[in-house]
Order: sequence, then structure tokens, then C-alpha cells
Amino acid sequence: MIFPWIMVIGRWDGVNSTADRINGLAFSPDSPFFGPLHSSRERFTPGAQILIHPNIKFSFEYQFRPLQTALVQQNPATGDLVAVAPFRVNTALFGLEFVY
Repeated sequence: MIFPWIMVIGRWDGVNSTADRINGLAFSPDSPFFGPLHSSRERFTPGAQILIHPNIKFSFEYQFRPLQTALVQQNPATGDLVAVAPFRVNTALFGLEFVY
């Protein structure tokens, strides 16, 4: 807590699933959904909550999401499927809460 009315938060989420990565690579060429780039995916979310009035709170969070891929190609040397041009879909969240 910086002040009694301002709180800074940080959250880390992690998942380790080899099956999700393999299934994402196998189904990515025919599917509109994105596949994960790595087996372990971490998401870090910093944010702040500000108490504007005793019953009104403003909050902000920004999520740094894991790498995803929309394009999968076959490696000519090994024959394995390889993700090409990975990207992140980071998100920002604003909230205004009122409690009565």
C-alpha cells in the first residue's frame, strides 16, 4: 500500500502443459484459434487500485500474456512442426466499482 487509498498489486499465473502445445501445433493450420508457443505459459499482471471515495474504487490492470502463434510450418531439416512469427495478446483492464 502506497497510501491508505492506493494499493499496488502484482499477480503471476503459470501453467505447464506439453499436451496443449502439441495439440496447438497440430491443429493450428486448420483452426482459427491460436496455439501456445511453449509448454509452460506465464502471465504477469501488474495493477493499481485507487479508492476515490469510501464506496467508489477505480482499478487498472495490464496483463503481459504468453507468446502465441497463428502460423505453423514444417521444418525442412527435421520434419517437425515449428511455430513462425509468434506474438503476444496483452490486455489492459479498467474498472470502476460502486458499493452501496
